[in-house]
Amino acid sequence: MIKYIFLILISFNIAFSQSYNDILRNIIKNNLEIKAYREQLNSIKFESKTGLLPQNPSIEYSYLSGIGLIPGNKQELTISQPFEFPSIYFLKSDIASYQIKYYENKFKELMLQVFENAQDILMNYIYQTKLVAELEQRSISSENMLNTIQTRFDAGDVGILELNKVKSSYSVDKTKLNIAKLNLRSFKFELINLNGGESFEINLNEYFQVELISNFDSLFLKIKDLDNYLNTLIYEEKLFDKKLSLAKSGWLPNFDIGYRYENEPEFEYRGIQLQMSIPLFENSNKVPKALSDINFINLNKQSYLSGLSIKKKILFEKSIELKKSMDEQKELIDFSQLELNEKSYKLGHISLTQYYLDNQLYYEILDNILINELEYYKTISNLYSQIIFSEIIN
Repeated sequence: MIKYIFLILISFNIAFSQSYNDILRNIIKNNLEIKAYREQLNSIKFESKTGLLPQNPSIEYSYLSGIGLIPGNKQELTISQPFEFPSIYFLKSDIASYQIKYYENKFKELMLQVFENAQDILMNYIYQTKLVAELEQRSISSENMLNTIQTRFDAGDVGILELNKVKSSYSVDKTKLNIAKLNLRSFKFELINLNGGESFEINLNEYFQVELISNFDSLFLKIKDLDNYLNTLIYEEKLFDKKLSLAKSGWLPNFDIGYRYENEPEFEYRGIQLQMSIPLFENSNKVPKALSDINFINLNKQSYLSGLSIKKKILFEKSIELKKSMDEQKELIDFSQLELNEKSYKLGHISLTQYYLDNQLYYEILDNILINELEYYKTISNLYSQIIFSEIIN
């Protein structure tokens, strides 16, 4: 017999059993894809910090042998340092900072994807655990009935048809149980794979508990603040805004200042060398491109926010309906039905066929409860994914 108790916690916090938290945290820690991207992120950080300082100084030396009427050799030495306007270096530093923030949020997006995949598989595992427990009870019940009918058949109280009917029922229950156990092992292997191939024990038979925030607008504000993709778009917008400022500064000339020395027979020259590069052509399309990039990001952000709001609204309403459906099922079902069916059969009030029909109807209701429960928690998981993820990694 299965009894379901759905506990609604009176707080706005997510509450998990410690083992549930540990499983998800360990998967995020050990996942090979996350480890690989973390190394790539370190490389990106170093790469973003290159090119923020002036170019290297240059030293040029020439020695020319004299041939002709005037004997002697000529020497030239030039030491120069190219540089840009100081404001450009500040802009490049800001761009590097926003670029790092952008890729850090991309990294969190990947972590969230792994987390959501792991949580989905973990919920499937818990569902299969519940299903295996239920099917084991059914298999035991079928086996007991088979032993009873076999004894009555041996005594000549029932015919071969009744015995075959019970054997078929027992075979079906055992097959369902074996398939459920295979699925359970399959989900565990998937979790181990996400855990970087490291095996671990799972002792969970209940889903996480979460309070449904009754006001959708309040919930969505919290989701928006924690949404990694939205934060990625925000930093990308800031990044392109700085690139626009850099493109506008691209019309400023570049400079090269240095020291020059020349030595000829009977003459020696020393002085300062100045050089200026005027970007008349190479910067012509950079500003329009930067403006187009900013417009693209703005429109993309608006589109994503609109889609996110609709998606979460649908999940919000779906979770409410699923909760109502589960409550109705719990109110309508009598969890002592199996005992009543068995008692009625033994007293001769119902036939063996009717006994199995009544049991099958009861089992279908229990199966629906398990499926609805899984669907409910998956809906909650998708609705609160950003919030749950934030609780797990912090």
